[in-house]
Amino acid sequence: DECVQAILQLQQIKKQTQDILAPELTTTLSETPSDDPTIAFMPAATTTLDLVEELAILSQDYDTVVDQLVLPFSVDVAFTQFWQPTTFLTTLLESCGETLVNVGSWHSNETSYAAFDRLEQFQAVRTVAYTHNKKYMVGPSSIPTVQKQRLKYDKANGCLVLTVTTTVTDAPYHDYFRAESRWVFSTAATHSPNECRLDTGVRLHWIKNTWLKKQIESATASESKETMKYWTVQAIEAYQAKPAQDVPAASPASSPEVEQPKTTRNAQVLPRPRSIAESFPSRSRDILVLVGLAIALWYVHQLTATLHHVVRVQADQQKLLDAILTQLSSRPR
Repeated sequence: DECVQAILQLQQIKKQTQDILAPELTTTLSETPSDDPTIAFMPAATTTLDLVEELAILSQDYDTVVDQLVLPFSVDVAFTQFWQPTTFLTTLLESCGETLVNVGSWHSNETSYAAFDRLEQFQAVRTVAYTHNKKYMVGPSSIPTVQKQRLKYDKANGCLVLTVTTTVTDAPYHDYFRAESRWVFSTAATHSPNECRLDTGVRLHWIKNTWLKKQIESATASESKETMKYWTVQAIEAYQAKPAQDVPAASPASSPEVEQPKTTRNAQVLPRPRSIAESFPSRSRDILVLVGLAIALWYVHQLTATLHHVVRVQADQQKLLDAILTQLSSRPR
C-alpha cells in the first residue's frame, strides 16, 4: 500500500510540474516571430572569428564526431541556405518523424553562454521545439524536446560556429544531463572556394552522477555521428537539387583528377537516423528503460521473498508457542 501511494504521489507531482511548465513553453513559442527570409538575421560585418581558437574549443571541450569533412558548398551557402532560414531544419525534423515542429527565428542580440566552463559571445539565438515520437515496448511514446541554438558568423573570413543545447522531458534520467553539440564551418584547407570544411563535436554536461554514465555517453556519440552525417547528406542533396544557373562553377581544383569529398561518396549509403535529438539517443533510452524495469522487477522479487520469509517465521513462532503451551498444560499441577 505504501509503494502504491508513493507511485501515485510521484505521478501527481509529475503532472503538476508539466502543467506548470507547459504554458510557459507555449507562451515562449507563440511570442517567437515567424521567420521571413526577407528580414532574416544578418551577422554584423565587423565580427571577426579566430578559426584556430574555435577549433581549439571544439577539440578541448567536446568529443569529436565529424573531423575535417569537406562539403561541396561554401560557408556562406551553409549559413544562408541551411541555418539562417527555418525551412531546411523544419523539413529535416519532419522527415525524421518528429511532430509539432516549431523552429523559431533568430534573435540578433549579443548573448553570452558557457556550454561547460568557457564563456563565449554569440551573435544570435533561436529556440527549436518538437516532439520526438518512438515505438518501443516500454517508456513514453513521445518525448518533448527543446533546443537552444546559438551562432556566430564571420563572413569575411569564412567561419561559422553554432552550438546546440538539447534538453528533453519524460525520458529516463533526462534530468541528469543536457546535451551540447558544436558545429564549425570553415574555408581553411579546402580544395575549392566553393567548398567548406565541417568539424563537429558533442558532449554531455552532467548535473547528477549515475553508474550508467559511460553507456549514455557512448550511445550519445554513436547516434550523434549518425544524425550529423544525415544533416550533411540532406544538405548536399538540397544544394545539388538547385537549378544549374544557381550553382557556382567548379574551380580547376575540383576537376575529376582530384579526389572527391568523402561526404559526396558516402551520401547514398548513409541510413536515415531514428532521431534527430542529438543529445538524447534512442539506444540510451532503451538501455535505461530496460535497466529500470530490471531494477523494478528485482525490488518486487525481493519484497515477495521478504514477505514469504516473514510468513514462515510467524508460522514457526506459532508452532513453537503451541508446543510450549502443550508442554505447560501436560505438566502436573
